[in-house]
Amino acid sequence: MINIIKALAILMATAGSVSAQTDPTRAERNMQTFDILMRTPVSILSYGIVRLDAILNDLAQNDWYFKNLKQENEWGLLQAFKTSVFEDNIFSPVIMIRATIVPAPRSKSNRSKAGAQELCQKLLEHISGTARIYLDEENDFFSGLWTEYDVFPDYRNFVDNDSIQSLIYLKARVGYAGSDDLISCGRFF
Repeated sequence: MINIIKALAILMATAGSVSAQTDPTRAERNMQTFDILMRTPVSILSYGIVRLDAILNDLAQNDWYFKNLKQENEWGLLQAFKTSVFEDNIFSPVIMIRATIVPAPRSKSNRSKAGAQELCQKLLEHISGTARIYLDEENDFFSGLWTEYDVFPDYRNFVDNDSIQSLIYLKARVGYAGSDDLISCGRFF
């Protein structure tokens, strides 16, 4: 039975593969990785994102995490979820890691729009460092979920740490004075 599952896993993983004669775009590679991670018997992607989101939520609740980034009357939010971004003329599936700094209810920000744009870039760097803790070369945050089971080893031949890092998109949003809009910036990990 396990051999049948392994064979099916390899077949599913290679069914959508890009021809070796063409160099796939990041969006195409992301679609392939996303598809493999979603097809595992227990969705490695979904489970990993739930774990990562819970960790990020806990970090955001600590006063020290957004220290020197947010003002006294502001809240910080840190989330991880799956979505897609438009890249290479197609929608690329991504794991979004998003940090948001907004005024607390019934409060106003006194940050200028230019200050919000500058902070947005700093916030991207800050969350990049945070994401690196869970997604660096030595870490198996997502792929480690399947290392304990005999069914999953073949998936590791198709999804490595680089392909998971390629899925990560960082986004920052910051509130500013005189507007309910947020300044937004983002980039791939």
